[in-house]
Formats: sequence, C-alpha cells, structure tokens
Amino acid sequence: MLRTTVLGTCLFLASASFAAPQRQCRWESTPDGGTEKVCYEYVNEERVLEGISVTPANGGFNPEFSAYNVSGSVLVAGNPCLAQGLDATLEQETKGRRNFVVARVKGWRREGVMCSMIADPVTRFVSTTVRGQKQLISNTFIKNAEEFGNVVTLDSYIP
Repeated sequence: MLRTTVLGTCLFLASASFAAPQRQCRWESTPDGGTEKVCYEYVNEERVLEGISVTPANGGFNPEFSAYNVSGSVLVAGNPCLAQGLDATLEQETKGRRNFVVARVKGWRREGVMCSMIADPVTRFVSTTVRGQKQLISNTFIKNAEEFGNVVTLDSYIP
C-alpha cells in the first residue's frame, strides 16, 4: 500500500513538472547599449483548421496504398505583434488505430511584450500528406475542423 502511494505521488509530481510551460531567459542588448534579461515561453497549442481542402496525391505503385494532401489555414494570432516567434504546422498523430490531422501553433513567445489590441489577424497556410493503406486513410480524422472540438473524417472531404 505504501509503495503504491509513493509511486503514485512520484508520478503525479513528475507529470506536473512536465506539464509546466517551458521557459528560457537570456541577456539581450538594448538600443541604448545596455543589457536586459529577456524571457521566452514555449507555445504549443492546437488550433482550428479552416478552409480545408483534401486532394489525391501519388500513393505509389501498390493499389493497396493511397495518399491525400490535406491543407487549410490556421489563425496564428490576433495581430502581428502577438504572432512574433510563432509558426503554424499541420501534424499527424496516431492514437490506437486512428490517425489524426491536427493544426498546431508552436514557437517561442517573448514574455512581457506590450501589444496594441488592433485586430489584424495573422493566418498561415499549412499542408501535410497523409499516406498509408486504404484502411488507415478511412481511419483518419481531422481535429478542430472549421471549429474547435469538431472531429471530422478525412473521407468526408475527399472529392
């Protein structure tokens, strides 16, 4: 019983430390010739994929395999100031027998930056190629398709 409790406590503390946001600080030069300590926080967030397009691609010579190009646009940030240091990607994740296409925004965002609240959305075009056996393609889903929390099969976008 004690061993199980200690193991559970250690796993909980380890998971909390891994869940904490990554942060790095360094000294940078200022325009007046001095130096200041600047900190950056790593951002890795799921985002909504809009304007989704799925087109057939070359799956190879084997008729059991197929490939599709998945593309769309992702909102990186509300204005260029908030988008500094961030980039959008379209990634594939496997969970069990399912394959998910997920839009993510990643990068190092500077802490303490004061940005004007002018709405000038920054979007990026992203794409990826899903390749595999036809069974894998039929088990592929697009997360956050057109709205957050919406999971749609890849087959529904195939022309």
